[in-house]
Amino acid sequence: MADSEAADPARILSQRAIDAGYLAARADIGRFNLGLFGITGVGKSTLLNAVFGANVARTGIGDPVTQESTLYRSDLGSLGIFDTKGLELGSDMADILRDFLDFIDQNRLGSIDDQIHVIWYCIRAGDRRIQPAEESFIRRVASIGIPVLLVMTQTPLTPTGDIHPDAEVLATAIRELRLPIRGDIHFVNARADDFASVPSHGLDELLAATSEVVPEGVRNALAAAQQVDRRFKRARATSLTDAAAAKLKGKILLRGIDEVWAELFAGIAEVYDMPEARSREVIEQVGTVLRARRVLHLAAAGRILSPLGIGMWPVLVQKVSASGGSAGNAVSRRFRRQKADAQARAEVQRQADAQQQGAETGVPVEDAKRVGSGFAAGKVTRAVGEAWLETCDYYWAASYPQPASYSDTEGIANHFADDLQARLPRVVRKWEAWKEERGRN
Repeated sequence: MADSEAADPARILSQRAIDAGYLAARADIGRFNLGLFGITGVGKSTLLNAVFGANVARTGIGDPVTQESTLYRSDLGSLGIFDTKGLELGSDMADILRDFLDFIDQNRLGSIDDQIHVIWYCIRAGDRRIQPAEESFIRRVASIGIPVLLVMTQTPLTPTGDIHPDAEVLATAIRELRLPIRGDIHFVNARADDFASVPSHGLDELLAATSEVVPEGVRNALAAAQQVDRRFKRARATSLTDAAAAKLKGKILLRGIDEVWAELFAGIAEVYDMPEARSREVIEQVGTVLRARRVLHLAAAGRILSPLGIGMWPVLVQKVSASGGSAGNAVSRRFRRQKADAQARAEVQRQADAQQQGAETGVPVEDAKRVGSGFAAGKVTRAVGEAWLETCDYYWAASYPQPASYSDTEGIANHFADDLQARLPRVVRKWEAWKEERGRN
């Protein structure tokens, strides 16, 4: 893509900037790696499918970590699963532990995307006891520094919604072992049993506990992979919006805003598991994004008097002149004189601010003439991020509990454009109204 296109205010989100933004977002999201252990029949596959989407356990067959390994690894976008196939008590436990520790040693100093970030060790409420081999396994893997969460699967509830007494008895016995697990035992039932009147429960709490113990750098990946907790997705998407707005609010020159916006689009789309191709299509369809960005350029060039206030003299002059007659012409001339005086005063003030800013920041005056309002850029960026978050959240929630399909590109674009229009600062909305009115006339 030519440099002239990237610099053209009328074509703000250049293809080069979009590509760079999406690349940065993918790198930032990374991958959350889960170690999932427990003897055969405890319901690991059901738990995986309930938390991370239908058929994850069946489609993510995985490859052995080594040629003779009993440990399998599945890479599913922002989710990595380390699992076993048919774990039984006895020698299998020792073999899997050996393979697991060897893998940890090989990857300890590697990329964060290659680390195992947390282990869910699953026991079944109906088993009534935890085996000594399982106890030894938990102690050994916890000793190398990986957080272990103990998950009691298929936990029934009483008619009043409390944990069943039999499950509590098992939990008490496990607590007495003082295993090196993080927090308390997590009681879950991944799949509702209508016949036994046992609802699905405990998944949100398990996710919250997992988020607390994993590195900050993979929490966005965890939010993207999980398909249970809407609040978790919203919180992570909000953090991306806050970071982008803060980044632009602190900028001196209005450079790189297009890449920040593209990365914001891509990051929020990743959190809500929207395909990249779909979110790119939405960007191309929503002209409001381009016009909002253009307003910031016009403010930097001094063609709009205030990036956040009324500052829209063209709109006022257009409306007054349209009324016709000598009185209208006189008012129009008065407005033009007032506009010229205001622009002259604004230019003097801008030059003074540029000199002061140049002295304080070391930015040359010629560059300072192109300075936009960081506050305005931050505010518009927040509007863009919040509108995109609400759009992604709406479409994700509409398809819950299954992963969203996001097949309606036009509907997504229209939803986003309408929401963004309502959130933009008044100066941007007035600028768009003036442009549309001028086009009709």
